[in-house]
Amino acid sequence: MSAVVQMAHICGPLEQAMVIIGSETMLYEVGRAPRIPTGNEISFFFDHGSETRRIVPPPVAPDALVGLLEAEATCFRALNGLLHGMDRNFNLPQRLRAIRTAERGLQDDAVKPFVTQRFLRPAHGQEWDADGAQRLAGSEGLARAEGLYAIVASDLLMLIEEEIQLWDREHSGSSLTSARAINAAYDQGLVAAIAPALAASDRASANNLIFHAREMGFDIHLVNRLVQRLTQNASVSQPVQSIDRNDDEISPNPDSGIDSSQTVRNLIETALGAQVSARDRRGYQGVAADTALDRVLRQIDWIADRFIGGRIAAGWHDLAALAKKQLSSGPPAFLAKSLSNLAVRDGLPGDIALELHDLAFLCASEDVVVSNARAETLRDLGRLDEALAAYDRAVDMFPNDEYARNGRAETLRDLGRPDEALAAYDRVVEMFPNDAHARNGRAETLRALGRPDEALAAYDRA
Repeated sequence: MSAVVQMAHICGPLEQAMVIIGSETMLYEVGRAPRIPTGNEISFFFDHGSETRRIVPPPVAPDALVGLLEAEATCFRALNGLLHGMDRNFNLPQRLRAIRTAERGLQDDAVKPFVTQRFLRPAHGQEWDADGAQRLAGSEGLARAEGLYAIVASDLLMLIEEEIQLWDREHSGSSLTSARAINAAYDQGLVAAIAPALAASDRASANNLIFHAREMGFDIHLVNRLVQRLTQNASVSQPVQSIDRNDDEISPNPDSGIDSSQTVRNLIETALGAQVSARDRRGYQGVAADTALDRVLRQIDWIADRFIGGRIAAGWHDLAALAKKQLSSGPPAFLAKSLSNLAVRDGLPGDIALELHDLAFLCASEDVVVSNARAETLRDLGRLDEALAAYDRAVDMFPNDEYARNGRAETLRDLGRPDEALAAYDRVVEMFPNDAHARNGRAETLRALGRPDEALAAYDRA
């Protein structure tokens, strides 16, 4: 058998390599002696081995291949360690062991760039506990892993993507290429190179990246934009921390020591007390309005997942951070829209939804949408008497709002008070003759009252 490798397929996740040496196929495994594989092992390797890459080197000694396989396996061991460390399906000891494995791998300068580039790319389809993993790593003094978790737990990657998107639009004039530009930034390693420097507020390293951008294959103008835009404000360059780090991600008692919604309420009352005119407020600096809205909606999605998943304290902590940001950059009415949007998410606990509506009303008591949203939630929760009272208040405050009047009529019908519901629908149709919703509701009410001929005529007119 010739002592040179002719071709190899290496699979880091399996820590295996299928190697052709001379005329023989050999199976190399980390920590084991090479051997001839069985047919099933060959089939499993090629059918199930993810991240397999083919190597056709100039003939090399098998010992060199062993080193290459071990390096590849170490990279994936560290990457998997980081992922398992923020996976709630594992218990805390298992997560800690995984993070320690990742930390050992990250100490290798040949491993860290690969792991950083792969780990910082957003992974979808699973809910990760980056906050909890960051605290676990910090409690063990695992600084390299803690730094990467801090980036993922913050909104820094989102800010980088937004700046790349804006930069691409300015140069291409089209939003169609933005996704490609963002993917290229991840694939080429730009995000992995710049994010740690921005997260650590390391301006020297960031400037050094500008200096070496071209030789690293990056667009120097884009790198300069990212550095200038995302290091000019400490609140952007620093990872966003929770209001209280002792939240419920790794605490046996999720709500111990937590003042729940009171932090958000205090922030709102302080902002209202300052009586700052909306004309004097500034929007999100350096970010287009549609981009800022997209960011807020993604934050709301994240917070909703917290509440729906039972991580109540963490949800309030993250909401307090969002409230602080919005109240510092816009009028309270902006926050009211976010709170109302969050409150109507499917699956949100009813008591939390109502508290959010109350906070939204505190921000914008003269907003009819905010007022109607609370009444609608009460109705959905089956608290019909309270819903009716809320709709009554909405109608008193906004007598010309058809949604409030329709909601009131529907609630009367749900309460089994069809005569009052019919009168309410009659008033809506009188005020808004083209409101199909009210006409249908009126027809349904007539049918419930046992007046089929009138109901049929009403359906025809609807």
